[in-house]
Order: sequence, then C-alpha cells, then structure tokens
Amino acid sequence: MKDTVKQKISLIIVLVFIFLGIFYFSQIKKNKNISPSGTPSVFIEGSSLVATITEISSENNFLVISPVQEEYSKLKIKIIPNENTKISQLKFPFDPQSSPPDNNFELKEEKISIGELKVGGRVLIQTNQNIGSKAEIYDVYSVQILP
Repeated sequence: MKDTVKQKISLIIVLVFIFLGIFYFSQIKKNKNISPSGTPSVFIEGSSLVATITEISSENNFLVISPVQEEYSKLKIKIIPNENTKISQLKFPFDPQSSPPDNNFELKEEKISIGELKVGGRVLIQTNQNIGSKAEIYDVYSVQILP
C-alpha cells in the first residue's frame, strides 16, 4: 500500500512539473515580441519600406517615419540621411485627374532637400541593410516622396 501511495505522489509531482513546463514555454512564446522596456519589438524583413512621415528636423538632419502596414503602424523609426542619401520627389508627368489613355508613362523624379519634406507625406525608404528591428537607420540609400 505504501508503494502505491509513493507512486501516486511521484506521478502527481511529475504531472505538476510537466504542467509548469508547458505553462513556462507558452509564456515565452507569447511574450516573444516584447522588449525589456515593455514595448513591442517587431522585425521588418527587407531593405525598403513605405511609410508616413511623422516628424522632420532639417536642423538636426533626421526624419521620423511610421510604416503604413497596419501591423507596424505604431512603430516610429528615425531616418538619418547622410551626404550620399538621395532625397527626391516622384511626380506624375501629367495631371493625375486625367491620366493618359494608354496608362503608359514614367514618373518624373525631382531632387529635393530634407527641408522640403512634409509631415504626413508618404515616402519610400531604401537602405543598404535589412531594416530588422532598428529604431534608427543611418545607412539610407534613398528617400522618395510618393505621389
């Protein structure tokens, strides 16, 4: 009788440890995208990103963007152009209200300065590195204002 009680207690202890292990690993998976500061950390795969400008500082030479994709829209990424960064605005070669009948055209690209950017504008950011989960991007190849 004492052996069956010991077996039952051992079985209960093993089941408790299994349950605690399952609970622990499910919490790790659940909190995988939470950084130590408590803010979501997201990994954006790729070296280009379409975003909305949320802040511009031409004096300090940076802009802050927020990705247009809904799952990343709460992120704020600081873009710091360097002397090799090409900042330009893409424009339609016609009035957008009356497009050409064959819809065959190329966008015009006009070089602009960081001071000509506007908060709320949509931009295409291209960098030479994977954006990943960076809060600041220094190696920016181009910033293009989208029409």
